[in-house]
Amino acid sequence: MGEGMGGGEIGVKGNVNYGVGTGMKGGKIVIERDVVVGCVGHGMEGGEIVVKGNVEDGVGARMKGGKIVIEGDVRQLVGGWTEGGTIYLKGRFGAIIPPNFARSWRGEIYWKDQLILKDSEWVGNVRCYYLGAAPSWP
Repeated sequence: MGEGMGGGEIGVKGNVNYGVGTGMKGGKIVIERDVVVGCVGHGMEGGEIVVKGNVEDGVGARMKGGKIVIEGDVRQLVGGWTEGGTIYLKGRFGAIIPPNFARSWRGEIYWKDQLILKDSEWVGNVRCYYLGAAPSWP
């Protein structure tokens, strides 16, 4: 859904059973429920994706720009080999590609409105790679 999208807006009231925003360059996609199958924002260069439910796959892999907001939980990786852009996570998530594994990582990840990763550096007291096991911290 929204593959290579350059502008406009897509709104989905139900679940999505495939990837969202692959190679997206602009515009806005709003998913009211879950993304059951497929990545969100793979290789996206711009625009905005909002998922109000959970994501069963990864978020922001090879992302070059834009903004992704996930209000639910993410089961898989967040930000694999990201080159730019911003990811906002509100719920729990599986793991973040560690910056020492992907030194070229660029961009920002926020969790519950707190910046936790910026341009290959952990920010604040965050030093763990797997946060799904610790849903109660901050």
